[in-house]
Amino acid sequence: MKKSSWLSLIVYAGCAAAALVYQDTIVHAIETNEASLLEMAGVAFLFAFVPVIPFGVIAALLGAQYGALLGGLMNVLCSTAAAVLFFFIVRGGFQEQSRAWLAKYGKAERWMSLLEQHAFLTILTARIIPVIPAVAVHIICAVSHVSLRTFAVATLLGKIPVMVVFAAMGDHYMTSPARAVWTGIIYMGILAVLLIGFRLMRPLRRN
Repeated sequence: MKKSSWLSLIVYAGCAAAALVYQDTIVHAIETNEASLLEMAGVAFLFAFVPVIPFGVIAALLGAQYGALLGGLMNVLCSTAAAVLFFFIVRGGFQEQSRAWLAKYGKAERWMSLLEQHAFLTILTARIIPVIPAVAVHIICAVSHVSLRTFAVATLLGKIPVMVVFAAMGDHYMTSPARAVWTGIIYMGILAVLLIGFRLMRPLRRN
């Protein structure tokens, strides 16, 4: 393994260890508004890069603290930056290991095929309708021929809806928990309609 690969692995392991050891302290700091905006951005990036806590939880906490607009913007930018770094690391030094991991993932081959045909649209759809784990999307894209620019732009645009919704839910929860729940239900309903629509259109695209 290259030195750069070992360095990347050490950095990731260090981030994972920090996230695991200090997750309770970090979440408490978020909830009590003890961290600065820059520190919060760092926390959001850390948990997007090493998802030891579902990022939706962090995204909602940011929304509760900074509101739907600023919290949503932080969610989108930090999670996109983490995705780009993950992509860069996998492409730069973990191609072989990633392909071995993807060989065990049943849907990887089909997604690789879709990426070859419609890279931007496939990534955008995977972000808007997150039926595939985000880490799997990062890895599949990194071992394919997708350019970093296409990956970054599609990821940025695709993350906007869900990240803003998470932030809005956190913001609403502070004043009206019922409204927060309804926001989540409505968004899930929209995702369900989109998913059904894509599946109904699949036979037409094949023809």
